[in-house]
Parts: sequence; C-alpha cells; structure tokens
Amino acid sequence: ISYNAAISTCKKGGHWQRALDLLNGIRRCGLHPDVISYGAAISACEKASHWERALELLHEMRHKSLQPDVISYNTAISACAKGSQLELALGLLHEMRLRGLRPDVISFNTTISACRKSGQWELALELLHSMREQMLRPNVITCSTAISACERGGQWVRALLLLSDMRKQGLHPDVISYSAAISACEKVGQWVRALELLKEMSHWSLQPNVISCSAAISACDKGNQWECAVALLHDMWRQGLQPNIISYSAAITACAKGKQWERALGLLNEMRTRDLQPDVISYNTAISACKKGGEWQRSLALLQVMRSQSLRPDVISCSTAISACEKGGRWERALALLYEMGEQGVQSDVISYTAAISACEKGGQWARALELLHDMRRRGLQSDVISCSTAISACEKGGQWQRALNLLQHMWQWALRPDVISYNAAISACKAGGQWELAMDLLHELWQHDLQPNVISYNAAISTCKKGGHWQRALDLLNGIRRCGLHPDVISYGAAISACEKASHWERALELLHEMRHKSLQPDVISYNTAISACAKGSQLELALGLLHEMRLRGLRPDVISFNTTISACRKSGQWELALELLHSMREQMLRPNVITCSTAISACERGGQWVRALLLLSDMRKQGLHPDVISYSAAISACEKVGQWVRALELLKEMSHWSLQPNVISCSAAISACDKGNQWECAVALLHDMWRQGLQPNIISYSAAITACAKGKQWERALGLLNEMRTRDLQPDVISYNTAISACKKGGEWQRSLALLQVMRSQSLRPDVISCSTAISACEKGGRWE
Repeated sequence: ISYNAAISTCKKGGHWQRALDLLNGIRRCGLHPDVISYGAAISACEKASHWERALELLHEMRHKSLQPDVISYNTAISACAKGSQLELALGLLHEMRLRGLRPDVISFNTTISACRKSGQWELALELLHSMREQMLRPNVITCSTAISACERGGQWVRALLLLSDMRKQGLHPDVISYSAAISACEKVGQWVRALELLKEMSHWSLQPNVISCSAAISACDKGNQWECAVALLHDMWRQGLQPNIISYSAAITACAKGKQWERALGLLNEMRTRDLQPDVISYNTAISACKKGGEWQRSLALLQVMRSQSLRPDVISCSTAISACEKGGRWERALALLYEMGEQGVQSDVISYTAAISACEKGGQWARALELLHDMRRRGLQSDVISCSTAISACEKGGQWQRALNLLQHMWQWALRPDVISYNAAISACKAGGQWELAMDLLHELWQHDLQPNVISYNAAISTCKKGGHWQRALDLLNGIRRCGLHPDVISYGAAISACEKASHWERALELLHEMRHKSLQPDVISYNTAISACAKGSQLELALGLLHEMRLRGLRPDVISFNTTISACRKSGQWELALELLHSMREQMLRPNVITCSTAISACERGGQWVRALLLLSDMRKQGLHPDVISYSAAISACEKVGQWVRALELLKEMSHWSLQPNVISCSAAISACDKGNQWECAVALLHDMWRQGLQPNIISYSAAITACAKGKQWERALGLLNEMRTRDLQPDVISYNTAISACKKGGEWQRSLALLQVMRSQSLRPDVISCSTAISACEKGGRWE
C-alpha cells in the first residue's frame, strides 16, 4: 500500500520513470505488486503519453498471473488514444470482453476519443450505438467526444443530431458539447447555425467560453461575415471573457476576406493594447488583409513591425508580402523581398517564387520571370503548373511566343501536366506573334491530352486569326465553341467581329453584332467600336452613324474610340461637316478628343478642301493641351496642298521642326506637291533633296510631284534628271512619273525626247497609257511633226 500510494503520487507529478522504479522496488523488497500497483504505474505512463510502456505493463500483469481490471484496461486504452493508436485501443476493448470483463462508459469514452483523434467518425458512432446495445448509458463526455469526432470528419449535420439527441436521452449538453458542435459548423462555414448554437447556450444558462466564441468567430470568417466576427469578438469582452490570439486571428482573417484592411490593422493594434502579443499567424493574416486591400506599403511595414517585436517572419509572411507587391505592380520590390528571404534564413518555397514570377508577369518582365523559374529548379524546388503557366503568360505579354511554346514543351519534360490555363496562355502568345496555325495546333493538342478547351481557349485562338487576317477561320472557331457545348461570350464575338473588321468584311461584322443581341448577349463598347470601324473601312457612313446612335439607345456610353472611328467614316465619305459636328458632340458629352480625333477631323477637312478649317483645328489642339503629331501636321499640309497654299505648307513644315517633330515622307511629299501647285519648282526640288539630307527616303509620289513642278516650270532637263535619279536610287518610276516627264519635254519643245521616253517605258515593261501617248502626240504637234 505504501508503494502504491507513492506510485500514484508520481503519476500526478508526471514522473513515470520514478513510478516504474518504485514498481520494481516492490519486488526488491520481497513484495508482490498487485493490480493497484500496476494500475497506478500504467496511469503514470498514460499521463506522460507513453503508450508503449503502458501496454508492456498490461502484458506484464497477465504474465505475472494478475488479472487486469477494467480501470487498468481503461487507462491503457486512454494511453493508446493519446498516442493516436486506434487499432490498439480497439484491440484492448475487444480483449476486455474476451477476458470476461465488461467495458464500462469510460472504456467506450476513451476508445471513442481514439476514433476522434484518428478522424474515424463512423467508427465513433458505431461504438456509441454498441454502448446502447450493451445497456450502457452514454454520458455527456461520451456524446461530446462523438460530436467532436463528427466535427473532425466534417459531419456537421450528424454533430447537430447528436447534440439534439442528448436532451432526448435526458442528458444536459455542457459547454464542451456546444463548443464541439459549433466547431463542426465552423469547419463547413455554417455561420448562421453556429450563431444559433451560441444563442441556444444562453437559453440553457450556459456561459460560452473562449473556445466556443472563437469557433463561432471562425465560422463567420468562413461565411464571409466580417461584421459578425468583429461583433462577436467585442461581445466576448462585454461577457467578461478574454479573447485569445486565436479569437483575434479569426476576426482579423474575416476582415481580410472582406477586404477590410483598416479594421484588420485596428484589431491587431487592439491586441497589443490589451496585453496580447500577436503571433506570426496574426501578423500573416493582417499582411494578407493589406494585400487584398491593395496596400502593399503597409504589408511591408508589418514585416518590419514583426522584426521589431522579435518575431521572425516565416515563409507565409514573406510570400504574402511578395503577393501584395505583385498586386500593387511593384515587381522590383517583390524581387527584393524574395532575395531578402534567403539573407534572413527564410527558405523560399514554390508559393514565394510563383508570387514573384506573377509580379514580373504583371510588370512585363518576361526575362526575369524565366530567370526565377530556372532559379527555382537550381535550388531544388519543383516548379508547379501555376508557376509555369504564369511564366508562359509573362512571355505572352512580352511578345515572346517562341519562348512561351518552348516552356509549354518543357513542362511535359519536367513531368508536369499543363492545364487549360497553360495552353490558353500559350495560344494567346501565338496571337502576339501572329502565329495562327500554331494556335490551331495547340487547340487541337488540348483535345489530344483529354483537356477540355474552355471559352477563353477559343477566344485566344479567334484573336490569333484576327491578327493573321483569317476571318473565316475565326468564324469557324466561333461555331466550334457551340459544338463543344459551350456558350460564346461577349469577348468571343468581339474577337470574331474584329477579325472581320481587319479583313474589311463589314457585312459579316454587322451580322455578328446582330447575332449577339439575338443570343441575349449585350454587346459592349468594344464590340460596337469594332463594328463601326468595319463600316468606316467599307465607307458605310450611314451604318456607322446608326451604330453610334444605337449604343446610346442600349444604355452604352460611346467613348473616344467610338467617335474616332465614326469621324474616320466621315473622312472616307468626304463628309467634313459631319466630322466637325461629331467633334463638337464629343465635347458636349464631356469627352475629351485626343490627337487621333483631331488628326482624323483635319484629314476630313483636307478631303473636303477646307484648308482654313484644317489649320484652325491644328491650332486648337495646342489650346486644348494636345500635342499635334506628324500625322496631324501631314493632314494639315495635305489640306494646304489641295488648294495650292504652298507658303502655308512650308510654314507648317518649319513649325514641325520647331516642335521637335521629324517630318515623314507623307508630310514632305504633300509639301512638294503644294509647291508644284503653286508653280514653285525650285522649292519642290529643294524639298526633295532635303528629304535625303534628313535621312528620309523619297518615294515615287515625292519624285512625281517634283517632276510635275519642273514640268510646269518648263524645266524639262531637271525633270529628266529627276527621272534618272529615281533609277539610280533603286526607285522604279511608274507610268505617272513617265507621263509627267513626257509632259515636261512637250512643254520644252523636246518632241524627240518625248518619243524616246515612250521607248524607255516599254523597255522597262511599262505599258504607256492614253495620257502617255496623247502627251507625246501633242509634243510632236508642237514640233511640227505631223507624220
């Protein structure tokens, strides 16, 4: 009895080895340990979670011809439960019956606890049922443990049924029972039911504890109910409960999910004011809240605060901060953080690298994205499908279609199975490179690998056809979406309309726009703009204006592009007045015209011979804070050229240099033509030769305009010199160039040279036209050569 009492004392103090020494001490004194001695020793081992030693002692009892009692077995089962040894616990329960012992409620409670630890909720319920069959009445602990087993197995409905059954069996659920049931609801985001259980506790005069309240807060978090989570947290203080780090972390997580970064930081600060030291998890959640709120600077600041509090940021802290920088478009900062992790002894993982690769992808840094991907592999990290797909997308954005396709192939070599997202990024990369055939191959490859292309896959492929001018293939793909049982979206139709627009098929573009409405799809502004552009290309002004009007009727607000394309349609149709009306309408609708708008309107005035209005528009651009470009000036010079305003044309050319704008071939050719119309052949020739000095290569139009000016000025020698110069500069004169030179010879009375030029034309495989021949005949007439 003395030794037994001493062994029991060791059990309470957790000194299991001392208990075993005392057990052996009984024998050394010539005494025999009894069932109580062994039971106390087994209990000491159970308390210290030494299940192996507990089972050895139970076996030793039988070897010493001592019959273990129910208490000994229960303690051994409890030791197995603590050690998550379910099979052994069940074996002991079965062994009790074989040895003529009747398991009691505690036997079942401890075995059900072993089931709970091992996630075997079905077995726990079977044992509960078995108790009733053996006329054993489960107690509150039994039911609470079974509820907890269901909670661990995600069986919230069964957990609530067990809780409900307790009262029917005359049992009174306690705080532990309710806490387990609330936790079961929390696991699956059943926040409404969790709050109902919390309310039910008050109805039965049960004071919720920190565990039950924390579980309810977590349920609100999972149900995206940040307001409820914060309210529950503050209710805890009002009820005299002191929330712990888990309570606050759950509330901060709820705020993070609700994009309430300010509240999340407020709760983090509140923890410190209430003498609760936030842990790494609390900070990680707050950093996540800042990330979701687009507050990358605050995420970085929290990392600094952690270090100042002697908390070491872990891989989650750093990865979340990197992701925050990615969302904020700060790829440089993201990379700096990744490199800092290694310097501070934090091991980067796939998530860290993927976040950094994503930052580079968003920042258009394809080379750095690939470098990170290869760095991962050098460090022994296995890149996953997400990191590779992000790197492919980075290549796509950088126009590196070959690298994107190479990376897709490497994925197979790295034993990674590309998914639809990987293929979609690669198909989009083909779009950037105009590789429509490769895009088709990739779409076919998806099917070969039993991957179902989605609408995004088809949209990317249609866009590729748009760039390649294959509008019919684009329409086939649009129909292919339906054949796969998918539904084309606005983007699908928009890409197909764009393909038709690029190929100048305005009729088909309008049919697709009509089809969208028929399919109950609301065309967006982009779809309308593309259709208007198609009409503009096809010189269908009335249809373009109709679409602009229709946009407003359908509740869409036309943007600058809508007006630009419609003004372009006016320009093509020579409707300068209508172009100016649309320009005025834009301002009335609080839309600011851009350089393209004004340049197109100037060009419309040029086509309509309205040079004064063209110059006024050019002048107004600067007053509106716009900077005319080379196209704006070229259009204005062309307007002056149309009416022979050569002085004004030359002034505009000079003005371009004043604004550091380099004239192009079009602006210079228009100025030469203006000089021609103003009978200024010297200026025309000087401008032509200036083009070469400025590094511009005059084209046939430039030379023809200068030759015409010489012809008008009766400078046939200069005209022929320029014609000859064209050939020495590897420019093949066309029929117009020769006709102009023949005319110069005619005006200079050089009928023989006119005829010689006809011969040269034929030798150059150019067929003289009626103008060539008529001008040569006129030259002969002037030279008195009727024969």
